[in-house]
Amino acid sequence: MSAAGKGHTIILKPGTHKGNGNRDILISEARKLTIRSATSAEETILDAEGSRHFNFMGPVDSTFLVIGIKFTNGSASDIGGWRVGGSMWFEGGNFWDEATQQNIEGYPSPRFY
Repeated sequence: MSAAGKGHTIILKPGTHKGNGNRDILISEARKLTIRSATSAEETILDAEGSRHFNFMGPVDSTFLVIGIKFTNGSASDIGGWRVGGSMWFEGGNFWDEATQQNIEGYPSPRFY
């Protein structure tokens, strides 16, 4: 992820991807980036091994796409006795409203297909 630039596409081979670099992936800036399966979600799996898959922190927008990937074994964080988030943590940014076809300030909006 860190080597991918704006407009790049990361294509994951079929199989279960886990371990360092495949969990707790930090996305902290708006950049046009696509992560997709070479085949399908049935064949391409990100296993967070009890952690988060992604942490979206900052101005992430709808130009960040995830296509055809199955997420397994993601978990929420324990913060002050509360279970917070889940497989993915979203903080800040904008939210894409499909109904109105516009960005709404205050929420992140990566797209998952």
